[in-house]
Amino acid sequence: EIDDIAKILNSYPGVTHNYVREGTPNIWFTLIEPSNETLNNRINEISSRSDKNIKRLPIEKRYKIGVKFDI
Repeated sequence: EIDDIAKILNSYPGVTHNYVREGTPNIWFTLIEPSNETLNNRINEISSRSDKNIKRLPIEKRYKIGVKFDI
């Protein structure tokens, strides 16, 4: 079942990370969307496609690290 849900998550370009953790919930993922409305729609869509309740843990503070390579 985890592989099936991972395939669903990986089908969304806004999902930047997803991984399995011990305990419950056991699949964690990050989702970035351009607006809160789109974010809510995507979460509802993923929940519907996976038949799972998604626990939302919104960021409290954003940490942005920029990396640039001179190639």
